[in-house]
Amino acid sequence: MNSFVLPYIMGFSILLQFASAALAIILIFRSGFYKPWIPISAAVLLMGVRRLSSLIGMVERGVFPQQQEKPETIALVISILMLVGLVFFVPAFRKLITSHSQEISKKEVLIRETYHHVKNDLQLLQSLVSLQEDSARTKVQKSFLKDLTLRIQAFVLIHGQLYGKETQSLSARRYFTTLIEGIVEAYEMYDVDLSIDICEAKISNKNLLYLGLVANEAITNSFKYAFHGVESPTLSVRAWVEEDRLRAGFQDNGPGISKQILCADRPSYGISMIQSIGSSDGWTLEISGDEGTKIEVSLPLIEN
Repeated sequence: MNSFVLPYIMGFSILLQFASAALAIILIFRSGFYKPWIPISAAVLLMGVRRLSSLIGMVERGVFPQQQEKPETIALVISILMLVGLVFFVPAFRKLITSHSQEISKKEVLIRETYHHVKNDLQLLQSLVSLQEDSARTKVQKSFLKDLTLRIQAFVLIHGQLYGKETQSLSARRYFTTLIEGIVEAYEMYDVDLSIDICEAKISNKNLLYLGLVANEAITNSFKYAFHGVESPTLSVRAWVEEDRLRAGFQDNGPGISKQILCADRPSYGISMIQSIGSSDGWTLEISGDEGTKIEVSLPLIEN
């Protein structure tokens, strides 16, 4: 005996299952929890497809067994409960997203406060060193304190880019341009023919700071030692991408650096710092003093 109610029960139940599968897919993107919701939505969707194929088979045969009416009614109740349960998940995820946004806002405020404290401390330290430099009595003391001021400046610049309100991402070109301008101003080397060619590349914040320290030492050493008695002093600062790595080079046209200095047991602090950074994990370093001083480093890019 045929049940005329059965196809309507099955059809409505199948529609509810498809609606549940669609809602589960929406929750995938709303919640961001892909792993649990993808199999759930796939299971509900396949369940609806299987029952739809059964309904189509019954329609084609024109047979709707009355004994199937009770099980299909139970399946309809399950489909209703499934959809209602998923609907109840929507405000729960909305509350979760709101709570997550509030937590992020609190952390951003804490980061900003920390930034201001660090910024003030760095600027205070830089001011104290500058004051000490002004009161230094010997050239050695003045030179040491000026170098220290510029090293602090390398930290101040990258810190400003990392947490500055107007900055969304770090710019290697902007960082190095500002850094070099500060060194030129500090040493008043405005007659140097300065060539700057810095590409934009994705490197880690730590490596950018390390590269800034290398640049600071290389350029500072050129201004201090390379251009005395040179009629047309030139300095080239370059950074380019080659074979998935960032290469940076600093070259002047001074008398160069001797191998004795490079191989000394206790080289100068600047050379020692460059050599230490150049031996970091993933870095390579080449220093040549044949035709002027040439310092070239290579470091890994951030993988996309």
